[in-house]
Amino acid sequence: MELWVFLSIGALVIAVGQIELLFSILASIVLFKEEITGRELVGIFTVMLSLIGIIALG
Repeated sequence: MELWVFLSIGALVIAVGQIELLFSILASIVLFKEEITGRELVGIFTVMLSLIGIIALG
């Protein structure tokens, strides 16, 4: 197999992990009624941008 195949598979694994992170943050807000700080919002936005980049380039 060529190198780009392994890199694309790795990118998909990272994307799944990032989606899992977003769901866990959503669960903490909905189920446990936790409030989100500004720092966490910046992190969520960064993760979402990286997911969009992976989907757009993948």
